[in-house]
Parts: sequence; structure tokens; C-alpha cells
Amino acid sequence: MYVGFFDESGTLEAGGYICLAGFVIREQKLQAFNDAWNAALSKHGAAFLHTTDLANYKRAFENWTPERRNALIADLMGVIHGAGRIAAVGAVMSIDDYNTFSKKDRDRMHGPFFPLFQEVIRGAALEAYFDGPSTQ
Repeated sequence: MYVGFFDESGTLEAGGYICLAGFVIREQKLQAFNDAWNAALSKHGAAFLHTTDLANYKRAFENWTPERRNALIADLMGVIHGAGRIAAVGAVMSIDDYNTFSKKDRDRMHGPFFPLFQEVIRGAALEAYFDGPSTQ
């Protein structure tokens, strides 16, 4: 079994682009991954990661220096790379492209993130297919 963690970015109102992205990992690797992730956060005095806040020095990261931020990012990337096979999946759509669909099609999509969700799930399914059941 696989476990996925995803986050979205962007809004119709803001224009530009919207995206949905994340990571897919085998369930049996999850505990070790979580332990390493939480240890990296703890090492840098962060209770959680909210990337938008970290990138813009907002909220919990308001008084952080660029050096501290970069060190946390480096350690978290090390956790991701150290987890072994972990798949990054994502999808992006232009708001302008979304708005070219008819109202009927937009209503059938249940909003702009639904087609992105479908693409991300497709990516996760491909990871499971190519990783195969015997790979640990």
C-alpha cells in the first residue's frame, strides 16, 4: 500500500496558475520517514512545515534568517532523498486555460483542482505499477 501527502497552491481569483503536488511512499517506509522528518524539524526548532510561510518568513518563520531556512530545507530534502524510492507527483493548470472550458465542463469538473487531482492520482498509480509489489 502507498501513502500520499499533497498540497495545493493558487486560486481562481488570484489568476496565474494552480497546482497540486506531493509525494507518494510505501506504507512500510512511512514511520521511518516521519521519524526522520520530525527530527529534522525539531533540530531547527520548527513544529511543522508550511512552505509558503517558510519561503516568505511569515507566521512561525517570521524571525528566521535565510541561513536557518536553507539549513532546514537542506535537512528535509535529505530526509526525502534518504527515504529510498519516493515519488514526487504533481500537476499544474493555467487559470486562463481553465476559463476556456465551457461552464458545463467546469461544472462537471467540480472546480479547477479536480482535474489536477485526477492527474496526481494517475501519477501515484503509475508509481505503484512501475514499482511493483515485490519492491521494498
